[in-house]
Amino acid sequence: MSLIDDIGIMSLTPPLMLLDREALRLIAFSSDRRKLKPKEALFRKGSASYGGALVLSGAVALDPREDGAPARVAGRGALIGELALIAAVDHSAQSLAQEESEVMMISRQLFRRVLDEFPDQAGAIHAYYATELRALNGETMAIARRLAAIS
Repeated sequence: MSLIDDIGIMSLTPPLMLLDREALRLIAFSSDRRKLKPKEALFRKGSASYGGALVLSGAVALDPREDGAPARVAGRGALIGELALIAAVDHSAQSLAQEESEVMMISRQLFRRVLDEFPDQAGAIHAYYATELRALNGETMAIARRLAAIS
């Protein structure tokens, strides 16, 4: 894939889509690429995460079950491990390539560098995550209310 193709994919992927072309170019140029064979692990559940993985081609199964069926499949343009772009976390799922795949490994260190070099865009990223956290909090509170009603 070319740098232009990579930028095109990132420009459609939240939250990367909030960054301008120069910031995306820096990510595309500075990120590592990883080619995966079918059934090759991208991440192991519980392992330390150092950033996110953007699927450039192919498909990656998340938390494959014993029968091999995935709980979810991440295809082209999916960002796996998004939270790891901004926080040190462990992988919450195992991920295996379902077919020949290529991913762009975006380290947390690189993402922070981009936000430092493009501070005007860091505000948009902050607002994105604030909105995501408010939505998650609302969902969590709704579940808590349902559980309280049961007991």
